[in-house]
Amino acid sequence: MDEDRGIITALGYSEESDSEEWLFSFTDLCTLLLCFFIMLLAMSDINVLKSRDVLDSLRRGFNVLGPSLSLEDELESGTTLSGDLVLAVDRRQTLNAAILEMTTIIAGRLDTLDDRNLKRQLLVISRPSGVTVRVEAQNLFEDGTAAMRAQAEVLVDCLAELLRRTNYQLFIEAHTDDVPSPNERYGSNWDLSSARASTLLRQLVQTELIRPNRLAATGYADSRKLSTKRDEAGRSKNRRIEFVFRPDMR
Repeated sequence: MDEDRGIITALGYSEESDSEEWLFSFTDLCTLLLCFFIMLLAMSDINVLKSRDVLDSLRRGFNVLGPSLSLEDELESGTTLSGDLVLAVDRRQTLNAAILEMTTIIAGRLDTLDDRNLKRQLLVISRPSGVTVRVEAQNLFEDGTAAMRAQAEVLVDCLAELLRRTNYQLFIEAHTDDVPSPNERYGSNWDLSSARASTLLRQLVQTELIRPNRLAATGYADSRKLSTKRDEAGRSKNRRIEFVFRPDMR
């Protein structure tokens, strides 16, 4: 027994020593690992607070007034905000630097519109996949037709200039409500929404020499409702045009 005790003592361990000394080394290791992961987090692009601060600066810089809305609030509440432009943010995911830059450029371009009544009808939505400019269809088209109003031409000219100065891709999406079109020219709301989207695309191509492979037009009829209310307010919200800008990933 004494011989065994001598061997153990020679190896640096004795019954009199603190049996929990190993905890100090383990704690040091945990601290180093924690610092390492904090550094990784700090260097990553995923920074929700920074994204929100940048977007708040955009609202102030471009006269985009009112609080930022979550996507759920923007779709459900129908809140009317004051100001020339309204900015909604999908906060379920963090916006990266490219989308923040897109938001800055698009909001800045729209802010140059002279028609303040038109600017008040625009909603700029920032999502991780891109930036959407939404406007109710009655501001751009005559009721039940694909005939553009004067405001539509003003907006298209503005967006065409934006496309000329950038390499963004633009997807034009037209939506209707669930009431059948009274115009005999359009057999269904699918025809009406497709006609409106293609009319805007044609106007864009004629306004500026933009490569066709950067553009797309789609009619969704009433298949993507924002509101399930069957009153005029709900249907008006569903009748909309969305200009979806995305970075050129090619």
